[in-house]
Amino acid sequence: MRQADGTRNKISIATAAQASGKRDGSWENLGGQLVPSRKLEELLDRAREGGIHDWTDMHAQYERLADEYPADKTAHAWAVLRLLYGEKPSASDLSRSALRDLIVLSGRVEEQVFATRAKDHSNAFRKATFRSEAEMRAVVGLPEDNAFVRKTRTDMADIRARASAFLGQ
Repeated sequence: MRQADGTRNKISIATAAQASGKRDGSWENLGGQLVPSRKLEELLDRAREGGIHDWTDMHAQYERLADEYPADKTAHAWAVLRLLYGEKPSASDLSRSALRDLIVLSGRVEEQVFATRAKDHSNAFRKATFRSEAEMRAVVGLPEDNAFVRKTRTDMADIRARASAFLGQ
């Protein structure tokens, strides 16, 4: 639902954790709005049965789906976490396990982004297109100076800091 200021309501982690059941395995893109396939099928059935009378009704349904998206994606995320970590852990235990794994994974992402850029400097075929190491540095730059590498490092450090703060570390 929309709030008075036009923003969409947010769903709490506890509500999503309690509500999450089976994972919606198939989603559809409705002009940029992701919707679980089952909800699209329900909408199409209503349209076929005459429950949607005109474009105003259809747009109202699209708005409803957009309003439900935060709850749908959060419940889906919890269902995926339960699939990955098992059905039994509490929301708190599940959150803590996932956040610890996120800290490790963010470090791995940062390392691999750097390694991908760094391999350009050791790849013989890549180096063959330049007359010298200095020319290559002038054109390609150093991996640690690459804007994407720097942004990834910053983003991953931020993720680790936020996850650690949530965990109380």
